[in-house]
Amino acid sequence: EVLTLKQLRRHDKPIAIYNIAEYYNELESVMTTSMMKGFINENCKSLYKFVYNTEELFKYIEETDGVDLSVKQLKDG
Repeated sequence: EVLTLKQLRRHDKPIAIYNIAEYYNELESVMTTSMMKGFINENCKSLYKFVYNTEELFKYIEETDGVDLSVKQLKDG
C-alpha cells in the first residue's frame, strides 16, 4: 500500500526495507521476479531500496530526494 501511494505521488518519503538477518530476501526476490516478468514496471525500483545495515539505512533516509518520475512513467514505463 505504501509503495502504491508513492507510485501515485500521494507521498514522496523514502521507503527503506531493512533486510536484517536476510528476513526479507523472499520479498526482494518476488519484487525482482515481478519486474522481470513485466508485472511491475522497472521504474518502480526507484520507489524503495533494500538496505542491509544501519549505516546504509540512515544514509538512504537522510539523503534520498523525491522520485523524478511521473505516475505514467511508473505505471507504463
